[in-house]
Amino acid sequence: MFAALAAQQIYSSLYLLSVYAGSPTEGVLREGWSAPTKLSMGTSCVRFSTAADFDPPLITELFAACPSDEFVERAKAARVR
Repeated sequence: MFAALAAQQIYSSLYLLSVYAGSPTEGVLREGWSAPTKLSMGTSCVRFSTAADFDPPLITELFAACPSDEFVERAKAARVR
């Protein structure tokens, strides 16, 4: 799973497994966040209440920064451990 969107009771979550804790793209997300609200992030998810609470250009940049073949290789390597 590369990305997923989930509706919780009070907020929505965008799960971005390409920015899983400790990955280089996690730093890009934390440094580049420019939405009007503070970044609310879990291990691999960004939480938001409304669409205005997150930064679509940055999310698009993160998708582009991790090609699918690279993501698959990372996932396979993680399963071997």
